[in-house]
Amino acid sequence: MRRLCDRRQVLKGSALVAAGAAVSGTMRGGTAIAQMPHLEPLHDTRFTLVTTTEASPWQNATVFGSTFAWDMLNLNVDPSQTRPVNRKIEGFGACFNELGWTSLSALAEPDREKVLRELFDPQVGARLTYCRMPIGTNDFATEAYSYDETDGDFDLKHFSIEHDRQTLIPFIHAAQRHQPKLRLGASPWTPPSWMKRNHFYAEAKAYPGMTNNGIREDQVGHEGEDMFIQEPRYFDAYAHYFGRFIDAYQAEGIRVGMVMPQNEFNSAQNFPSCTWTAEGLARFLEALGPEMQKRNVEVFFGTDERGNPKLVETVMADKDAARFIKGVGIQWAGKNALPAIAREFPGLIIFQSEQECGDGQNTWSYTGYCWQLRLSSLF
Repeated sequence: MRRLCDRRQVLKGSALVAAGAAVSGTMRGGTAIAQMPHLEPLHDTRFTLVTTTEASPWQNATVFGSTFAWDMLNLNVDPSQTRPVNRKIEGFGACFNELGWTSLSALAEPDREKVLRELFDPQVGARLTYCRMPIGTNDFATEAYSYDETDGDFDLKHFSIEHDRQTLIPFIHAAQRHQPKLRLGASPWTPPSWMKRNHFYAEAKAYPGMTNNGIREDQVGHEGEDMFIQEPRYFDAYAHYFGRFIDAYQAEGIRVGMVMPQNEFNSAQNFPSCTWTAEGLARFLEALGPEMQKRNVEVFFGTDERGNPKLVETVMADKDAARFIKGVGIQWAGKNALPAIAREFPGLIIFQSEQECGDGQNTWSYTGYCWQLRLSSLF
């Protein structure tokens, strides 16, 4: 029987393996390592793989043949349950993160511009056209923050994107210089802490080998519960929070054309996160939808990282919420719900909203696996 894992399980397993390696000096055991398929070198001079770490930058690495068989993150798609569809590819992209910009800022300006050109220029390189960004903090932020941490500020008098002027805003502006038609979608990793029942940005303790995040036992969250306070005034304030975010970025010359209500709403993480039930999300979408409609911003369901199509079905069964949903963001184990979602809701746009970052080995085989994930969203 194959085991399917989400990102939290992969990260936890990797942390345990790393912690063990720090003690023993070897990388032994661990689900993430043990389940990797046997790799064969690919002797093809057309391909070059360069990897980099803090200790060993820009190293030529061996290119391995593609296996597409990492059992730990198996793509369970039954060809007999799919049908040919004419789906338009909206674009390819990545995610703007604070640590991405601090890393690029460490380069000399000519080198930084070369990297950005390779990523965004329409004529060369990756030619990225549709990127994701966080609404406030995420797991690649310089610190935990939101745009309004003043407790009980339902009128959002203290709302400010000032924090983003140091990182996310210049990062996106730099990308826009190379790709003026860049499109953006956004989702929060956590609401302002005062809107959550635990009044804390995270919902799980740090994994072994990681820095203690300071969460108390009574603040830990769990899958299947609404950590966001389920009261109308909180829904309304949070919907207005989204609206203020859209407006503030628009004033900076950055148009955000799509939002999702929560990143990985099933996962209580040791980094910024917020668990919701599908029913709780539906209640919030009833408030969020009109605010986004005023601004001509699309609303997607997600991001969904569980292989259970009933999560989408529950929200779509709520007519007051469903009328605002234009698409769905799928990542990690959520891919296993793709065939059912595509059959039941053929009108929804489907995004692979996040890459599976895996074990960090940067092998060619894993590159091939991730390419298959992109193709799966066309089902």
